[in-house]
Amino acid sequence: MKTDGLIDNRNIDLWNTLSKEFEIDIARTEQGNYSVYTKSGKATIFIPTNKVNCASFTHELLHIYMKKKDVFVGGGLKLHVMADEGVLSKFMSDYLIEHIGNSLEHIKMLPEFFKMGFDREDFISDYWTNKLSEDDLKLIKKHFRKKRLFERETFNSKVIDFYIGKCFAAKACPNQTYNYEKGLNELKLIDTDLYTVLQKFIRGWDKFDFDDTDPLTGGYHDILFDFITGLTEWGIKKRIV
Repeated sequence: MKTDGLIDNRNIDLWNTLSKEFEIDIARTEQGNYSVYTKSGKATIFIPTNKVNCASFTHELLHIYMKKKDVFVGGGLKLHVMADEGVLSKFMSDYLIEHIGNSLEHIKMLPEFFKMGFDREDFISDYWTNKLSEDDLKLIKKHFRKKRLFERETFNSKVIDFYIGKCFAAKACPNQTYNYEKGLNELKLIDTDLYTVLQKFIRGWDKFDFDDTDPLTGGYHDILFDFITGLTEWGIKKRIV
């Protein structure tokens, strides 16, 4: 397993710490982005051909670090959605669940990335992509809900999925040159109740400290359960198609 160009003085301590607990393999891929797959104490980091990059490699190491810290929020969310009686599965795709978990991990990973001496713009490959553009907002406004004369209001499942994903993407974006306040306020105007559920969860996640092992104050399971409950209550009485 060659690590030339992937490990330096900034991430060597993290690499050594994780290598003691995980069997880490490095594999080449024709895909354009770095990624990691972790299961049962084993992890495979996929590196795009001809894209050896220490910062990108460290990003994937930090995803493994989240597992070391028992942060499995994406998996926990997926189990909740699979267990519900069909409400959440109407508007939460597997892709969205993975995106939410990834975004939440990024929120906790970014400070660790800084501590090691890496630059903000090297944290994600799409750093310069606006995560909540005017076109995104136009699409959501146009298709989120429909109200026809003498018919019950309907909500578009794919656009709800898109709405939720965009909210999390904006909140997790490390690029501070983008001011998402106006866009997020527009999301709130489109559906205040749904926006409130999302924001309550994100605020709770921001306060969550993965180093706090106190059973009374540590952990994220209560805020995840409240999130699931809030989403279910929001969607259960709506006609979602």
